[in-house]
Amino acid sequence: MNFSLRKNTYSSIGQVIFTGVSLFLLYKFLIRQLGLEQLGIWSLLLSISSSVGILNSGFTGSIVRYVAEFHAEKNNRDALKLVQTFFTSILALFIFISGLLLINQELIIQFVKLGEKNKEIFTSLLPFALTILLLSTLSGVFLSALEGIQKLYIKNFILMGSSLITLLAALLFVPLYQIKGITFAYISAHVFSYLVGWYYIRKNIEQPLLLLPLGWNKAIFKKTFSYNIKFQAISISSILNDPLLRIIMVRYTGLQTAGLYELASKIIMQMRALLITATQALVPVFASLGKERKEEALHFYNQSYELTFFAGLFSFSILAVGSPLISVFLIGYPSENFVWFMVILAFGWLANSLSTPAYFANTGFGTINSNLITHQIINIVSLSICFGFALIGLGFWLITGWAIALLLGTVYLMTFFIYENKLPYSSLIPKGGLSYLLISAFGFLAAILIVQTNVTPTVLRFSGAVIFYTLIQLGYFYFSGTGQRLISILFSTKKSNNPDIIIS
Repeated sequence: MNFSLRKNTYSSIGQVIFTGVSLFLLYKFLIRQLGLEQLGIWSLLLSISSSVGILNSGFTGSIVRYVAEFHAEKNNRDALKLVQTFFTSILALFIFISGLLLINQELIIQFVKLGEKNKEIFTSLLPFALTILLLSTLSGVFLSALEGIQKLYIKNFILMGSSLITLLAALLFVPLYQIKGITFAYISAHVFSYLVGWYYIRKNIEQPLLLLPLGWNKAIFKKTFSYNIKFQAISISSILNDPLLRIIMVRYTGLQTAGLYELASKIIMQMRALLITATQALVPVFASLGKERKEEALHFYNQSYELTFFAGLFSFSILAVGSPLISVFLIGYPSENFVWFMVILAFGWLANSLSTPAYFANTGFGTINSNLITHQIINIVSLSICFGFALIGLGFWLITGWAIALLLGTVYLMTFFIYENKLPYSSLIPKGGLSYLLISAFGFLAAILIVQTNVTPTVLRFSGAVIFYTLIQLGYFYFSGTGQRLISILFSTKKSNNPDIIIS
């Protein structure tokens, strides 16, 4: 079995960049066509309906691990049974929970106080949003299976095609149907993902996989039950995060603020996706190496963490510095609220991203209890702080509570992982990390001073701050030798002690 890890990683990076550019163009178009308030409605609608999909992600999150195991054993028959069992289980659960959401939608509308006009928009679009989530979740079964058989690059090309279709369809449908046109665009894209994903997984497992692969295997379900339950608990925990935060935000700060948060969140999460692609590609590697070859697996963990540390601080801090410039290009003016959201989210998700190598290592090893506890910590802390801020009239500080929760979750997960795997705590800051932190802090403060001066025009000033900060960062990487070391890690070829596994 050959792990084309480099091919998977590079295609993942390309996919995230391509999707990021598509999203930027899409949201700039939507702001011009619909405005921030309707974008806020769309954000709330997708967030609420996505809670249904999160419940199903406990199944799709297990597919990568078990398909990887069956593929390593050349057991394509059980891989087919797994896909059928999970597909059927997800579909049944989705229909049940969607019904509950449709029945109780009036309670949500009353809580967020949408108003009569926005209420009509919300209720008319909710069935379409659920259709989007259904197609996305079912196609996710095929795409996760492709990842499990080391065909992540195919999944990435499908996702790029889906992003392009979304953008082109939005350009066609939104001028004709306004906000409803967004739903038509996303439905078109997910139909594409479903059909192409089905074709490639059917081709690669060489089994008679039907277009609607209904089926249920008791033995497969029993084999995966324990892992599914833990993953499902993590998924249910995730429901309490983003959807509730957006509901609270709409109630206490309004739809326009929710629209700004949607923009900032999309940009930050796209950068995070770019950052963790290499780590996520290691999940099947961790699963294959298993506990028997833990030393090799931890070698890949250490390299992944070092890359994540430097790349994360570099990318998220540049987004924070560049947030005023992004606001000008995306919205048309430097929005203080947008900049505030970008900065707080950037540093919150930077902290969270540092724990992703440990998170994915746990996923590959099948030891995900600490992952579950991390989600619970984030839920409890974020909801407590966010509700507290909302009740005392500090609605714009909701995001700060969320960032604090992400930080505390990271501290727990990384501390536990280091202790459990007998790693030195000094590994939390890799070689050259402390000096890089100091250089970054100095550059960030200097960039803030440049942004706040009134000597030059706005765009020129904002651009100057980004260029100044980037040059400081690149200068450190060049003169300290850190950049060369990271490049050697990124482009190195490592052969496993297991002759059947080649990491390249």
